[in-house]
Amino acid sequence: MNKIHIAIAANLYFVCLLLIPGKSYSQNAGLTGSWSKLKADVEKTGKPEWQEMLQYVASLHEKSTHPAQYPFPYDWEEIGPGYTYGPAFGHWDIVHQSLDVLSSYPQHSIQQLLNDITNQEPSGLIPGSIWMPGAKLAKEGKATWNTSSEGHPPVWVFAVNEYIKQTGDIQILNKFYTPLVKQISWFENERRADGEGFYYNDILTKNWESGIDQGVRFDADGLGRWACIDATSHVYFLYHTAASWAKILQLPSEWAEKREHELKSFIRDSLYVQVEGFFYDIWAVKNDSLRHLNFEAMWPIVVGAATSEQANRFIDEYLMDTTCFLTPHPISTVGKKDPKFKLQMWRGPVWNSMTYWAAIGCINYGWNDAARILLEKALDASAVQFKCTGTIWEFYHPFGGNPEDVARKPKKQPNMPCKDYLGHNPLIAMSHLYDSLLQSGVSSGLKSLITDASKNVTDSSGFVGKIIPGEMKTWIDDSTGYEITQWTKSGTSHHPYFTVESFIDNETAIIFSRRTGRDQLYKLNLTNGEMTQMTTGGKLRNIDHLPQFKTVWYLDGKKLFSLNTTDLKSVLVYDFEAFPFKVGSFSVSCDARWFIFAVEKKDSLSGVCGYGPYAIYKLNLEDKLITQVSLEMGFNISHVQANPVDPNLILYCWQWEKFDRERLVGHSPIRSWWVNIDGTDGGPFKQKYGTQQTHEAWTPDGKNITYLYKYRWGALTGTHYLGIQSIDGTTYKSYQTQVSPGHQNLFKDNKHWIVDTFNNDETLLALIKIGKNKIEESDILFRHGSTMLGQDSHPHPRFSPNGKYVLFSTDKTGQAQVYTVRINLDSKK
Repeated sequence: MNKIHIAIAANLYFVCLLLIPGKSYSQNAGLTGSWSKLKADVEKTGKPEWQEMLQYVASLHEKSTHPAQYPFPYDWEEIGPGYTYGPAFGHWDIVHQSLDVLSSYPQHSIQQLLNDITNQEPSGLIPGSIWMPGAKLAKEGKATWNTSSEGHPPVWVFAVNEYIKQTGDIQILNKFYTPLVKQISWFENERRADGEGFYYNDILTKNWESGIDQGVRFDADGLGRWACIDATSHVYFLYHTAASWAKILQLPSEWAEKREHELKSFIRDSLYVQVEGFFYDIWAVKNDSLRHLNFEAMWPIVVGAATSEQANRFIDEYLMDTTCFLTPHPISTVGKKDPKFKLQMWRGPVWNSMTYWAAIGCINYGWNDAARILLEKALDASAVQFKCTGTIWEFYHPFGGNPEDVARKPKKQPNMPCKDYLGHNPLIAMSHLYDSLLQSGVSSGLKSLITDASKNVTDSSGFVGKIIPGEMKTWIDDSTGYEITQWTKSGTSHHPYFTVESFIDNETAIIFSRRTGRDQLYKLNLTNGEMTQMTTGGKLRNIDHLPQFKTVWYLDGKKLFSLNTTDLKSVLVYDFEAFPFKVGSFSVSCDARWFIFAVEKKDSLSGVCGYGPYAIYKLNLEDKLITQVSLEMGFNISHVQANPVDPNLILYCWQWEKFDRERLVGHSPIRSWWVNIDGTDGGPFKQKYGTQQTHEAWTPDGKNITYLYKYRWGALTGTHYLGIQSIDGTTYKSYQTQVSPGHQNLFKDNKHWIVDTFNNDETLLALIKIGKNKIEESDILFRHGSTMLGQDSHPHPRFSPNGKYVLFSTDKTGQAQVYTVRINLDSKK
């Protein structure tokens, strides 16, 4: 959209808004609040050890608020009485302050946002800092601000959305929609980067419009109008919000949706380095010598522009990494392991506002446990410093040290963080967010469990052979009558994918647990609950397991290891460092001769190839030779599964792509395929037209595959089935039942089926017994209540070899843990 179009759009929408009847928030007593209410509410917020600090913050908000004066129509709140430059208003500080009081004083909260947009220039610029009379930068004792070239990060729209969520006052959009469109116009006209994306003027003038004074990203010289990861993400969110508000106001939204999609694609494709799993400014993407672990990489996750895969990887590998951003007081503004990490302002120290945004990003992608950990650690550390110093600080020591030992700007005095600084301390908002996460889906009896989990998640004392005492809790489910056991409670824990054998024997299972800060493998004793650590890997990925060989194969980064489940010795099998493609889904043949895996061969064809092709390879586990098994395929090959009985057969799938991915999206017309280990034969399994088939798996006897499917279109749309068929077609049966495309597992008796979504998409574990041509019984075992967000939380039910248990995972308590339901199939024959 060019400059003229943006300007016209702003003017047209302004006229439209004048025709929409408005309602003043002040007319509704429920939308007001007060300082006394804020102080009273704080008494019921957060942990007891935070109370004194939170009360101080509440009082500081009141102390920092002044009567309306030019240029503000309402009472205005300064950044904080301890700010070194004197009374000031604005920048993104006021957004954090608005969010902090929102829950108890929404009138004051929204007034600050209205003050923020009141002085918007005709160009659309919303000023950065406004220096009020008495400030060092105020001119002639009058309010002073830049009217042409210095804005601030436009995160104010998030606060408006939060206000509407709390109050339901949609009519407030009458006051904010036009300023939003005008600000978009300003960014398009004045901050459009060369090529695509947006920049902050820091890159040219070092005036710190981004709010990140002297950030490590801008140390390089000779940078032009190049795309910044934070600015581009922020403008993406402006468009995303404009589209949402336009629909509420019944105005055209297509213009915003189109640009939103363009920026999302640009962020995902051009500001992301796949091999590192990290977002960068475009100059760092192009020149790896300019790459640093700066926290601004989180903004695509905060605004929802990242793919799920990108977000999950960033949160797991960086945000929750104790050598990077998860410092004792999180989050460090530069990763601890980065060479430029320094105890100076935005080059390493912690700004609590950024921890708040990081938590929002985690919640966006279902990492509620990570958000809780970040918030609790930051609030704990801030409260400790408050007890020691009696104040809140502009920023903090990432290792929990004295804030006075952290540098601000060495050439200016005092060279330490400001005291009584509200602008980057939304501590009350953080406490409310912590409380909401603690209470969401958690019974009162489990609250301490989660608190303990957040403390233990980064315990680095793990070692192979370490025995973790049992954490088990067993009860009889009051709605189904079945015995349920929760086996883990610390960190995030889950068992392997449902197509992988999770059991070493009838009473011992394999699980993943992140209790040392990274996923490790553990043996779980289903008699006493003890867990024995089996690995100390740095970056464990998927596994496969052949109990007959007492061996697990796992990838740690690019290295393949075999693990003996008896003596717990891991042996390096193969280093894929020199292999030109990343190993994807994999499996090991039942004779333990072949490691079979899928790859995406983007570099295997000439020309531009943005997607695929994919192929299957095999690694000979004896002579270590790698051979391609299949032809290159024009679709995503996933769910590679060696047959449990015949070492020559491989099952794989055409992985359908979700519609939020920048790929060949949509449901695959034929999901399940097979190929011989030598590549001489293969092809698709039959799939009924109009169906979405998913989560196929070999039956224990290796004769058939099972799967779930439903009709997506046609006369049978909405009907669901369990299916089973053989390669040669001699077996081809289906059983209509209300299962969804979740996960399924057939027991070795070929009669009992377990599914994890049942009865019109409810999150239920259900046991289904099939007869010759029909379903004989359907029995609900447990309401697992998983959010189904992220693989860790998926139940992935798996029968124990003797049919005594169904092993599953769920984040029912707020973070993924491992459970069983006792079923005793012997009694059901």
